[in-house]
Amino acid sequence: MASAKVVPKGTGKHYKPSASEDIYFLVTGTDTDGDFDHFELFVGYLDGFPLHIHLEQHETFHVIEGELRLQIGDEIVDAKAGDFCFIPKGIKHTYVNLKKEPARAIGILTPGGFDKFVDEMIRYTSTLSGPPDPKKMDEIGARHQQKQMGPPLAVSMGLKGNPKAAAKQRDLEHLQGDWLVTHREMSGQAVTAEELKQNETHLLIDGNKASLQVNHHAIADGLIINDPSVTPKAFDLTWIRFDPMPDHRGKTTLAIYDLSGDRLKVCMSSLDGTYDRPTNFESRPESKSALVVYERQQK
Repeated sequence: MASAKVVPKGTGKHYKPSASEDIYFLVTGTDTDGDFDHFELFVGYLDGFPLHIHLEQHETFHVIEGELRLQIGDEIVDAKAGDFCFIPKGIKHTYVNLKKEPARAIGILTPGGFDKFVDEMIRYTSTLSGPPDPKKMDEIGARHQQKQMGPPLAVSMGLKGNPKAAAKQRDLEHLQGDWLVTHREMSGQAVTAEELKQNETHLLIDGNKASLQVNHHAIADGLIINDPSVTPKAFDLTWIRFDPMPDHRGKTTLAIYDLSGDRLKVCMSSLDGTYDRPTNFESRPESKSALVVYERQQK
């Protein structure tokens, strides 16, 4: 029979699936007569579980701090603080933190018992010097009604797990921060200094998330994927939301960039990605491209 339990803040049954990810089970099936698990999850930049299925458990996922990108089935959801997700049993899912700010979420799994899978999985993987044996992982999953379906989301997105991804992250580190627009040309025509002042525009890059602010009001968020291996360097900016033009959601702007100290020069295609990526840093009327110069703002 279950007994009452008080769990002080920062305690619980603790597991560390990866370098900057922590799970605290506040109660498990052992405490609840098998009815449910309740956990608190902390996720660092680019961390997250491999794609998986709970064969017999429903799961709720409530983001409390930061942001998480979730894959639920074949749908991608960007969940911010306060957002809630329900994931029925049998649905593949995973998550990743794309920002430098740690994310925190709480969740419930019913019936309980997921802690036993996590415990056995970590005891196995902690003994390895290389990647785990997929057959062994399948055996562990089968014992606990869990099934791994693919790699972590950061790996499948090409942001982690290979030399090219490591090079991307090194270059992306130099792009982090708050960038103020100091020059802009649209289709070959420069915006005046007075217009720039009246519509002060900032590009904020935090991890792989980018945000556009006009007069300190956020108008758009996107996912930035850079490629420093090409000349000129390139990035894709996929819009998660774009308030002035909601139909741009999910569309990708193709851009090239040049970073010199605290000066960032970007030439981009149309916001909805209907034109090819620019090949040089100029804005021409026929190309519908934009040339933007940013200055890094110091904290």
